[in-house]
Amino acid sequence: MAGLNCGVKLLLDKRYHEAVATFTSLLGRLRAQRSCMEDEEGQASFDQKDEHQWVHFLHPIQRQDLNDSECFIFASPLIIVDCPTASTKPPSNLTLSLMTVYNLALTYHLGATETKPCDSIFRKALSFYQLAHNIQQVPNDLGNDISTLLSIGISNNIGHIHGYVGHQDKATQCFQHLLNTIMYVTGCGWTSQKVPQIDGFLHNVQSWVLKQQPAPAA
Repeated sequence: MAGLNCGVKLLLDKRYHEAVATFTSLLGRLRAQRSCMEDEEGQASFDQKDEHQWVHFLHPIQRQDLNDSECFIFASPLIIVDCPTASTKPPSNLTLSLMTVYNLALTYHLGATETKPCDSIFRKALSFYQLAHNIQQVPNDLGNDISTLLSIGISNNIGHIHGYVGHQDKATQCFQHLLNTIMYVTGCGWTSQKVPQIDGFLHNVQSWVLKQQPAPAA
C-alpha cells in the first residue's frame, strides 16, 4: 500500500519515469501474491460493508476554462488515505491491482501529454486503461461512488487518447457512452459541487458528440 501512494507522489511531482517504475514494481508484487492465493481469491465475495472508505481519488486543481480545441483529462489518481485498523479488512489483491493499473495508465497518459507527445506512450496508456476497465468488471471492494467515478474517468480518458491518435469514431463512441453515464448519475443526484470534474466531462461531450449531431431542419 505504501508503494501505491509513493507512486502517486511521484506522479504528482511529474516524475513520470520513476512513477512508472514504482507502479510496475508494485504490480509485479501483487501478481506474485495473487499466484500464491488463487484459490482464496476465487472464493472472494464483496458486499456493501466491504467498501473501503479510506480509498479515494486525489483531485488536483485543474483548469475549467477549456477552449473548443482542448480536451479535459481526468487527472485524479487513486490513493489510500488511511491504513485499515485491526477491525477492518485489508484491501483485496484485486482492488490494489485495479488501483495500480489505473494509476499506471494515468501516469503514461499525463506523461505523454506534458512531455513531447508520442503515439507509443499514448497506446501504452490506452492498454492499461482498458486493462483497468476489464479488472473493474470483477466484483471488488472499491466502493460504489469511487467505482462509478473511475468508470467515467476511464471512458473520458480513453476517448481523449482515441481522439489524439486519430480514431475519431472510437473517440465519439467513448464520449457518447460518457454522456449516457453522466445523464444517469446526475439523475441520481451527482452535481458539479459533488464531482467538480462533471463540467470537464460535459465539455468533452459537447465537443465530440453534440457538435457532430445534425442540426434540426429549419
